[in-house]
Amino acid sequence: MRTKTLLILSVLILCFIGCDRAIESLTTRPPSDGSIHDDKTNRWNDRSFHDIIRAGGRHRSDRIKELIAEGGDLNELDHNGNTPAVLATGWGGQYDIAIMLVSAGAEYDIYKRNSNHRLAHFVVMEERRAGLWSPEQRRDHARLIKLLETRGESFTEVRADFARWKELYAGTSLSQYAKLRDQEIAEREARSTGNAGPTNKTSQSGSKITVQSPDALHQLIDQRAKGCDDCVQRIRELIAEGFDVNAISSWGMPAVIWAVDKGRQFDVALLLLRNGADPSVPCINQKTGNPLRLKLIHYVERAADDIQMYDKQQRQDYEELVTWLTDHGESIEQAKQERHFWNQPLVEPPPADLNAD
Repeated sequence: MRTKTLLILSVLILCFIGCDRAIESLTTRPPSDGSIHDDKTNRWNDRSFHDIIRAGGRHRSDRIKELIAEGGDLNELDHNGNTPAVLATGWGGQYDIAIMLVSAGAEYDIYKRNSNHRLAHFVVMEERRAGLWSPEQRRDHARLIKLLETRGESFTEVRADFARWKELYAGTSLSQYAKLRDQEIAEREARSTGNAGPTNKTSQSGSKITVQSPDALHQLIDQRAKGCDDCVQRIRELIAEGFDVNAISSWGMPAVIWAVDKGRQFDVALLLLRNGADPSVPCINQKTGNPLRLKLIHYVERAADDIQMYDKQQRQDYEELVTWLTDHGESIEQAKQERHFWNQPLVEPPPADLNAD
């Protein structure tokens, strides 16, 4: 009997020792690539900006900051195809979080999956809720617009998209609406991959310009705002080839004004002025063909509102542009008084995509 008991105890001891070693081997094994242990987390164990945004709470800003510091994916798409910045904008108006994400390097020109909307479109759509905003939300919404403009986004272009879609889709059935939407998405994706058609010319760095179009100069300015490295050189080449530096776009905006309005490219505006662009050429009402009262000086005066957001080079270029205009008889103070008196918006909508056929 004693022998049998000892045998049973020995077996149990061996089993426990084996289990301990097995557990130890599992707990000390390094995580494999792509496992959950490799995810970027913070002290709250957050693995996704989307989760923090949806959860909200008073620690959300700290949680976002820590996940940014840990290398969280700023451009991850959730199950609905939203980037974190887009979700923050539409999920209770967390514009301060969207600002943090964009400032940290989140891409602002990623389109929502199966949609024609990027971050700026959602920012404009939020204006429908302006009556419900807190003072902080109102302030942050304005800051978000200014931040995106300094990164090259054009809210002139975005608002034109909504106007065009409203006219295009008016009175259509849901199936026809979906067909038109999908067609536009396909055309946009084709342009982004360089398959936009025979009118596109590609420069040495890959920027695509429709050189046959009177909007060629505007297209280069648009491409430069989106990160094109050689677009300034290409603008110089166009000027050398005799391209009209006073060209007015199909939506009624002179190129020199477009340079200021699109990403605050004061250096390009100076380049055009020094090569003969006329600062007194006004914008044109694209519906009537009549000139508006708005000239370059009015756009330059308004650009002063964002000066705290410019980098050192932009500030220097802005001051140089103001000096050039002042030396040629323009007055910032007069432009400010005129704009206040007219109470006239500074935008005339361009087409949604400058590289469209």
